[in-house]
Amino acid sequence: MPGRTSPKTPTNTMSMVVNRVVVRWNKALASAWIGVLVTILTLVAGLFGSLYTHEAREAVKRWIPPSEAYATWIVVVVFGGGIILFFFRQRALDTLRDQAQSRLESATESIEGLIRTQPPAEFQQKLGVYYEKALVGSDKAAIEEDIAASIAVVVEGIAELARVFDNGYTNDGYGVNIMIFITPDEATNWFSYVRFLEQGVCLVNLAGLLALHPPFSAQKVGNAPAISPDPDMSPFALPIPVDSGKSKETGDGWRVLPGAPRAYVHRNFEHFSPATELATWCEQHGDFNQYVITKVRDYFKSTTTIAGFCSMPLFRPTHSFESLDEREVVGVLNLHWSSGRLFNNPAAAKSFGEAIFPVRALLARQLTRYFEQSGKKPQP
Repeated sequence: MPGRTSPKTPTNTMSMVVNRVVVRWNKALASAWIGVLVTILTLVAGLFGSLYTHEAREAVKRWIPPSEAYATWIVVVVFGGGIILFFFRQRALDTLRDQAQSRLESATESIEGLIRTQPPAEFQQKLGVYYEKALVGSDKAAIEEDIAASIAVVVEGIAELARVFDNGYTNDGYGVNIMIFITPDEATNWFSYVRFLEQGVCLVNLAGLLALHPPFSAQKVGNAPAISPDPDMSPFALPIPVDSGKSKETGDGWRVLPGAPRAYVHRNFEHFSPATELATWCEQHGDFNQYVITKVRDYFKSTTTIAGFCSMPLFRPTHSFESLDEREVVGVLNLHWSSGRLFNNPAAAKSFGEAIFPVRALLARQLTRYFEQSGKKPQP
């Protein structure tokens, strides 16, 4: 679990001690003093060899014992020790050099990754401007129609911010929409709009649906202003199963679809790019039948405006500081892109979601007010 460390076993402790000794040994061998010692030993061996050349020659010829040719064996021992010490010193230097190179490469990759996830400088400024605009509009909204209009302003602003953050190409498109959770009792009119549902499954077999309400959507294409609702968006819903399943490592696989359904169930940020690989994910990590997998594959193959997408939960506003895992989710904010630059990087997309958290909180507040004013969930 996050934040929990595994207990130290005797084996782990011994391994840590051995690693610490090896590191210190390598550093000691790589020191300048060892280099000086190797040089001195080589000089001593050369000195003895030059002074006792005749004895060394005779000792080699007769293989006499050390007691009768001590000078020869002094040369052998000193020179051999110097060679062995030189070998281990060189090996220590190579090890330390490799470790330094590895740290340098790791640091370079971290810096490159950080640069790839950084939005343009103007993003933070525009984020403040759009948040102020959304805040003023939401404070003035008192009746149902005005609240709905303020929600449209917020999703338009998110679409504009997405374009700035991604630093997209001239004709890149971005779509933003909101999906609302609806219980089976409220979802009767939505059943014919449900996608990726197993054949024979009825509403009573589900925990509910996530329904997309087109008025709460926006589209941004190129440099043109964002518009709401998204003209390419039509009502549809996605199933939320009673049993969301488990990973293949601990169970049969996930039964909740990636994207908005998983974001709703797990209360986490979801990212998927490229979208055409969604069916493959369902095969490898999910517990879906072939009918659902085929429907998912056909949909994203025929949809050229969605290269990737991310989904983030909208939490009901609260005065307490409770964990997000304990907060009620009132809806899911979806963002998709037609090409994508930064957004194709999961870390960058998540950074965007975290940056706009105040906007998401404002959006969740307006959604809550809208449903309280209307007294009902949206209909297709």
